[in-house]
Amino acid sequence: MPYLTKHTILDDADCNDFRNAYKVGHNTYSYKNSFNERVIRYCFTDVLIFHRDGSITFNSDGNRTQTTKDRMNDYQSCGSVYQLRSKWYFKPYFGIRQFNREPIKFEDGMKVYPREDKIIYLQVYPQIQLKLFEF
Repeated sequence: MPYLTKHTILDDADCNDFRNAYKVGHNTYSYKNSFNERVIRYCFTDVLIFHRDGSITFNSDGNRTQTTKDRMNDYQSCGSVYQLRSKWYFKPYFGIRQFNREPIKFEDGMKVYPREDKIIYLQVYPQIQLKLFEF
C-alpha cells in the first residue's frame, strides 16, 4: 500500500478546508463537511458522521476490519460496535436498549439518535428507494 498523506486520504472527501482537517489517529482524520458536520475518516471511508441534530451515522463501507471498529468505538460514546461469530453488532449505551439482551445488527449507514433512543437503518435498493426501519 502506498504511503497515505492527508491530501490522498481527504482527496475525494466532502471537506470544506484541508487546513481545518486534523489527524486524530493513524490514517484517521477529522474534518467538517459541506453541511458543517464533523466527520471521522479512516483511510478512504467516512466511518462516523456527527450530524447537527445530534445523530451519528456509522459506515464501514464494507471494510469490516478490527481497525474500522476501533475507529468507530474510539471517537463516539453512544455505543459499541463489536463482532460475534463473524457478524457485526451495535450495543447502545443509552436508553432502555442498553439492558436488552438481544444484539442489534450493525448495518452500514445506520443512524443512531442517542437523545431520542432511536436507531434507524437506511437501506438503498436498486430502484433508488429508501426504506426506513425503526427499532
